[in-house]
Amino acid sequence: MLKPGIYEQLINLAIQEELSAFSEEEKNIVKIDEAEASTVLAQYCSDIIRSNLEQLSDQDTTAKIQVINKIIALLSSEGEDISQLSVGPEGKQLLAVLSATHSENPLLKLGMKSAKDLLRPESPISQSSLFTGSQNEPSLFSELKKEIASADRIDFLVSFIKMSGLNLIRDTLREFTENGESFELSLLPIWEPVMPRLLNSFVTYQIQK
Repeated sequence: MLKPGIYEQLINLAIQEELSAFSEEEKNIVKIDEAEASTVLAQYCSDIIRSNLEQLSDQDTTAKIQVINKIIALLSSEGEDISQLSVGPEGKQLLAVLSATHSENPLLKLGMKSAKDLLRPESPISQSSLFTGSQNEPSLFSELKKEIASADRIDFLVSFIKMSGLNLIRDTLREFTENGESFELSLLPIWEPVMPRLLNSFVTYQIQK
């Protein structure tokens, strides 16, 4: 049931039926902005797809893959052929790739380790994560160190920095830059006078103006 308040809700048939009981003065309805239509509709479908997939058996990944592939097939029939994006029936994920000839970053070169041995953070790298300092979640600095181990470029955008925090990943950052990789740290102008002392010239940094 619709409650009084502000919304940003796409109007589906169920909501449209509820709105029919409201007068024009009681509701504010606008058309979807054409510039935002793809994002709005995709987000709406994403929520519906996730909800429906969760209703399927947790053990029946095959059924979930079939649903996704049907959606991909429908999109292919309506526009660009994206059939190559169909999920394989085995339901597998790629977690790492190493190269026997990778010369730019020795950490990503096949040698003393295999791709299965490559460090990776506990939190998903395909999703945003919020770290609260809880004992039940990994620490931020440990996750950063694991991500740095396989990165080919680092861009930090932070509002402030503390020496105690920097020291936790200093050795990891130094090793990263010694391998010839790129690292950029962006801070607010207030930190400009102390940047050389904090970073000791082992990293490229810029001040956000």
